[in-house]
Amino acid sequence: HYTNLVLYLADLGKIDETEAVLREGLARFPDNMIMRFWRVGGATMLGEYDVADSLLPETLREFGASPNAQITALRFGMLTDAARGQLVKAEAKSRDLQAVTGRLGLWGLVYGAALNRGEWSIWARGSAELGTAEAEAVLAEYPLAEIDPLDRPYLDLAIFFGHAGNAERAAAFLREYEAEVPTEFRGGGGWMEQYTRAQGVVALARGNLPEAIRSLEEAKKRATTGSRLHALSELALVYDRAGDKEAAITAFEAYLERPWATRILGDHMKRAYFLERLAQLYDEQGDLGNAALYYARFVELWANADEDLQPRVRDAQARLEEIVRERG
Repeated sequence: HYTNLVLYLADLGKIDETEAVLREGLARFPDNMIMRFWRVGGATMLGEYDVADSLLPETLREFGASPNAQITALRFGMLTDAARGQLVKAEAKSRDLQAVTGRLGLWGLVYGAALNRGEWSIWARGSAELGTAEAEAVLAEYPLAEIDPLDRPYLDLAIFFGHAGNAERAAAFLREYEAEVPTEFRGGGGWMEQYTRAQGVVALARGNLPEAIRSLEEAKKRATTGSRLHALSELALVYDRAGDKEAAITAFEAYLERPWATRILGDHMKRAYFLERLAQLYDEQGDLGNAALYYARFVELWANADEDLQPRVRDAQARLEEIVRERG
C-alpha cells in the first residue's frame, strides 16, 4: 500500500506528501527491501543522483544476498550513471545486469539492458550505428525464437529501432507482435499504451508526422499518469522534427518539469538531450533567460560526463557565458 501511494502522490506532483509517506513507510518497515529501494527511487525522482548513489551501498549490504536486490541496485546504478553521461560506468553495470538476468532467464531485463546501451549511443553519442550494434548483438545471443512468445520484447524492439531511424525493422517487430501474441495475452492495461506509442515511433521514423502525432496523442490518453511521460517525450521529438518550435518547447518543458515517480526510466536516455535541445530552441527564439536556464541545467547534469561527450558540455558552457555577457 505504501508503494502504491508513493507512486500515486508522486505522479500527481505532490512531492512533500510523497516524501512524508515514504518516511512513514520506512519508519514502520525499516527492514523492507522494497521500501529501502524506494528511498533510492525517491532521490532519482528529484534528480538527486549523488544521493541515490550514496544510498545503494548501504541497501546492498543489508539485502545483497537477494538476486532481486542485486538486480535492482545494478539497474539504479546504471540508469543514474547514464543520466549524467557517465556511459562507460553505465555500460559496465549494464553488462553485469545482462549476465545476471540471463542466468535467471529474465528475458525482458536481458533485452532491456542491451537496448538501454543502444539508446545511450543514440541519444548521448548521436550514433544510431553503435546503438543498433547493441540490439543486433542481443538478438544474436538470445534469439527470439528460443524465448516464449509472451516474453519476447517485441514492442521494446520496435520502439528502439524506431529511435534508431530504421522504420522497416521497427515495423517488422510490430507485425511479429501482432502475429505471435494473441490479444488476450498481451498483459495489463499498459500494453495498449506501449503498442500505440510504438506505432507513433514507427510513424516518426517513416517521416509520417501527422500519423505519429495521432498515435502518440492516443498513447498519452491511454497511459497511466507516470507512463504518460513516455508518450509526451516522443511527442516533443515529433513537434521538433516538424519545426513547430512552440509545441516542441511546450512538450519538452512539460516532460522535464512534470513530477514522475519512475522518471529515471526516461531520464537516463533523454534528460540531457532534452535540456540541451530546449536551451537551443529558446536561444533560437531569442528568449535568452530561459536559454541560459536550460544550458546551465545541461552543463550541471553532464559536468562529469565521459570525455567524448565533453565537447557538447563545453559548447553549452560557452554559449551560456555569451548570454550572460550579452545580458550584462
